[in-house]
Amino acid sequence: MIKSFSTEDATRWSCSSVDSDGASGPMYVSNFVFLYFSGVTLSGNKEMFDADGLSSITFTCTTSNMAGRAEFTWMNKTSGAQIENNLNLSKHYDAYSQELKFIPHWYQDGNKIVCKAFDADTNMTTTSNVKIMNLTYPPLAHPVIKQDNNSNTPLDSEIITREGAMLHLSCEVTGGKPSVSNVSIVCGGITVYTTDGAVGRISFEVLRNIHHHTCQCSATHITGRYNLTATVTILVNYAPDVTVRHDFDSSEKSLKVICQTEGRPETYGFTPFIHFWNKYKLRELPGQLVEFNRNILTIYNVTYADSGRYQCGASNGIDGLNKVKVQTGFTSVEFGGR
Repeated sequence: MIKSFSTEDATRWSCSSVDSDGASGPMYVSNFVFLYFSGVTLSGNKEMFDADGLSSITFTCTTSNMAGRAEFTWMNKTSGAQIENNLNLSKHYDAYSQELKFIPHWYQDGNKIVCKAFDADTNMTTTSNVKIMNLTYPPLAHPVIKQDNNSNTPLDSEIITREGAMLHLSCEVTGGKPSVSNVSIVCGGITVYTTDGAVGRISFEVLRNIHHHTCQCSATHITGRYNLTATVTILVNYAPDVTVRHDFDSSEKSLKVICQTEGRPETYGFTPFIHFWNKYKLRELPGQLVEFNRNILTIYNVTYADSGRYQCGASNGIDGLNKVKVQTGFTSVEFGGR
């Protein structure tokens, strides 16, 4: 018995016998049997393959010293599945070859492919070397935008922040082989572009003019086929701007001091109007809320004593850039006569 058949064993074989009477008896020699060693080599057209791309893998299975006609079987050794094929054989002298072409999928990365050659004449099957599918493929998931010091991350679709705060965002792209080479983040016209890995970061001071602007994260992969993005909308809370103006009706001798606000959120509390003369505070007067953002003070039968500066204050709970919660505005009026 030949336990390990190799190229050295591929030759002509026979057996002989002699009578049991002794060495002087006649020798009987059998017929000759020719054994052939069928070497099978599996080769690929590349070292790395693009999964789910346009280019297919080509594996070539080649035999040598094949006595009879070869029959090839292709196997995915990792999954144990046979790869169906109706491929043509080519022959050159005693060597046969067959090519297998297919476009691999990303989840087949690392799978092991082998081919088996069966020689019908010798009833021998020889297995080739193993080729590992080393695949390149882009990430499958969208980028993930996260906000520092925010436990509710990754973010859904909105960032709620306030004017004057520092906003620190990161964007991470996971998966793919190899990883993405760079990540870009664009926020309200500010762009940060990183080339040092799969995480990009951006920091900036929040101003009200970026309210309802978006931050978008994207990345580039070596395959050129990563087109997924992540987008969040910035919602900026900011202290109200307070605008104060007056309207004097000379026929009725009435004065209206109108205080109007604009901020976010649009829930305002108004302080009483304060009447000043130069730097002296004369009195506090209640206004009337006519709209959610408009408070009006009305004075009838005005006289010279009603001249001066009228100040209005309002707050929506957000500190302004001046670090003050109640924002103010004023208007000045002067009436003739004493």
